[in-house]
Amino acid sequence: MRDALIPLVRRLDAHRLGWTAVAGLAGVTVALTGVHFHATATAEIGVAVLAGAVMTAVFPAHRGDAAPEGLLSRPSMSRGCAAITVALIATCLLLGPRSEVPPQAYFILASVAAGAIALQIASAALPKRRAIILAEIVVLALLLRAVLLFAFPSLYGTDTWLHAGVIDDWFESGVLLRTGLHGDTTYYSYPVTYLQTIAFRLVGGADLRMSMFSVITIPLALVSLSVYCIGRTLAGERVGLLAALAASFNQFLVVWGAFTIPTVLGVVLFSLILLLVARPRLMPARWPMFLIFTCALVWTHTISSFVSAVTLVVFAVALWAASRTALHESRAGFSSVVVAASLFGALMLQHWLYAYYPDTPFFERTLSPFLHALESDATLVGSPFDPAPTVWNRVAFLVLIVLTAWGATSWMLSTARTRVHVAWLVASLCIAGLMFSLTFLGIRNLIPQRWLAFAFVLAAPAIGTALSSLLDGSHAAAPRAFVVAVIVTVWAWFSLNTNFINLNTPFYDINARYPYAVSEQAAANRALLITNGPILADKTMSDEYFDYVAPERQTISMGTAEHAALPAAATALAVIRDYARVYPVAAQTSHVAINADLVGNIPWIFATKDTVLAVYPQV
Repeated sequence: MRDALIPLVRRLDAHRLGWTAVAGLAGVTVALTGVHFHATATAEIGVAVLAGAVMTAVFPAHRGDAAPEGLLSRPSMSRGCAAITVALIATCLLLGPRSEVPPQAYFILASVAAGAIALQIASAALPKRRAIILAEIVVLALLLRAVLLFAFPSLYGTDTWLHAGVIDDWFESGVLLRTGLHGDTTYYSYPVTYLQTIAFRLVGGADLRMSMFSVITIPLALVSLSVYCIGRTLAGERVGLLAALAASFNQFLVVWGAFTIPTVLGVVLFSLILLLVARPRLMPARWPMFLIFTCALVWTHTISSFVSAVTLVVFAVALWAASRTALHESRAGFSSVVVAASLFGALMLQHWLYAYYPDTPFFERTLSPFLHALESDATLVGSPFDPAPTVWNRVAFLVLIVLTAWGATSWMLSTARTRVHVAWLVASLCIAGLMFSLTFLGIRNLIPQRWLAFAFVLAAPAIGTALSSLLDGSHAAAPRAFVVAVIVTVWAWFSLNTNFINLNTPFYDINARYPYAVSEQAAANRALLITNGPILADKTMSDEYFDYVAPERQTISMGTAEHAALPAAATALAVIRDYARVYPVAAQTSHVAINADLVGNIPWIFATKDTVLAVYPQV
């Protein structure tokens, strides 16, 4: 024990202990805040930050792009990892689309494929095999998102149906409509994603879902390439590849790749803008590119532009503050970032001030809780986000926090850090602080779930740095590489078994059911044919599916059915998803079976003395 502790103690100089103590103190503060407000999720985040600080003390540096040694230096090792990765991805491609919910073997093999890529990153001669590794990462990212999107015959997500309705209205009319068949939309002021989807439908002749996949999901999968370029600029080739790999299976990016909503394209543009900031001397065309990305982002989504504006402004301020110290010179110029932040802020504000909102302006609706807190009492909600009910479903997120804190602290310990490193960390901390602190004031429009994908792009280089830190050292290089591969495999498996991705995950009590099965859509469509009267429907069916396929028909949410005044002579249908049978539909009435031929293959249909039909689709 004594011989094992001596090398560790020697590495813990005052400088390293200082930064480790700062990170550890931040984690303890967050943990105690969560304990005070009885917010388990907040306390867990604090413990994860503390764990990252401890790991920094044990593994404070990374070897960067040093050549592999021993077993790892053999070309057969890298080629073998590549062959295994291709075989695993091909097997996942066969397993994934075979059922609406892929089997657990699919998620296991996809996780092992991520681990094989990590082992290849640790063993390959960089940058010789860079193109092959990046191709594997992009293919894995596309696979995970495409299987989730195309597993069910319907669109995936909740808001996705709203956006699909608007796209259909604009596509059919040939003009941008504020009010269409599917109702009013504030996205008249944020049309970029819609216009791209419509353009692809017109040019490619694809259906709606394939068009949304092509212009939204595929670009989001390619964000891994932007993350790689950012990580390589900030910390080296190997860090960039590990960061890109983490982006391929990150649960936030995978889920958003299936949601296909306007905010997703905002993440893509956000990553490109960050790449221009991290590499300010790319080419003379940098400023026109920045202007194009900025304008497109402002016209994409409010959250996208808000997060980007805050990041750029904080980055500019932090870059100026870092330039006052004795840090190594950076290629990033303070003036260019200030100009970029000012330009972006001006574009964002002028657009928001005149954006179309039928009820209240965006600023008033979003920031009214904050203004109320300033003018009167601050109402603390106590928890930064709604955690999953079981701790196993939160493991992937907590591992992400540990790796981010570990890598970020390692940056501050590095003697080669630059002004860009410091500015990047300050901007990341600011986004993390706002992401969670605003919800303490009850500002629900800025809930963390809408920020997490953006925050991950900022955190990815630090995550790559943390994983690369395990490869440090001239001894036992092969065991260290296998440890990294195991960590990535386990982390990927927990990420892919969250309830948003695996609808039959073993770590969630009530599985999410965002898409609709064939029988559920058949029940809803049959209900439209059976009656011309109002339709009682489960809330998700009423607010999403029926509003999309039959916006002109009257539907009433099951949650308000007891308060609904139905016409006396009308026949109503109740369409309920399998997990929503807890609603007492016509519980006080007698049920009489109806001929099953009326509804084709729908297994159950009942009529009551109140002429209410309840269709229970079998999934």
